[in-house]
Amino acid sequence: MATGMGSAQSFMVTWTAVTAAMMAPSALPFLVSFARRSTHWQAPTALLAAAYLAVWMVFGVGVYYASMAISLPWAGGASVAIALAFAGLYAFTPLMRLGQARCIEMCRRREPIEGDAVRASVREGVSYGLSCVACSAGVMLALVVLGMSNVVLMAGASALILLYKIAGRWPRRLDAGLSIAMVLAGIWLVAL
Repeated sequence: MATGMGSAQSFMVTWTAVTAAMMAPSALPFLVSFARRSTHWQAPTALLAAAYLAVWMVFGVGVYYASMAISLPWAGGASVAIALAFAGLYAFTPLMRLGQARCIEMCRRREPIEGDAVRASVREGVSYGLSCVACSAGVMLALVVLGMSNVVLMAGASALILLYKIAGRWPRRLDAGLSIAMVLAGIWLVAL
């Protein structure tokens, strides 16, 4: 068992709580958009949130078992440096940018929900969850290495994920600058 990961159950409890807390600010615009588009919004919106969190839970299971199978051969400082550099580099990948664009587009929807609201809530919750994972995976994986129980890191990661999703010209420059800073910080820490 990887050091500090604990059992699968304890990891998943922590992962789910951390993910729910961190993703709430960036998922709230999507939840509000969906609720406004639904005629009877309470139950479908709750189901939407559950479907969204279920996607993150599946990703968390993958993270847990991958971390058990992969042993990082570096000392703690090098692992932190590599995690920072990875999160910064991931922000420039087509997968991250595609997930980011999809999240922004889904938050801006205005057309009413047609048909079965239950199916729509599950479909949109899963779709938004997958887009959010694609957008935020680098930050979340780095957070696992850096420490999921560190409230300051969680708040910083949550703010960065929110920045990724608010789009616009100025925030994109800022998120690119922060991503470059993470890569440079990782390189600097390795050089130490």
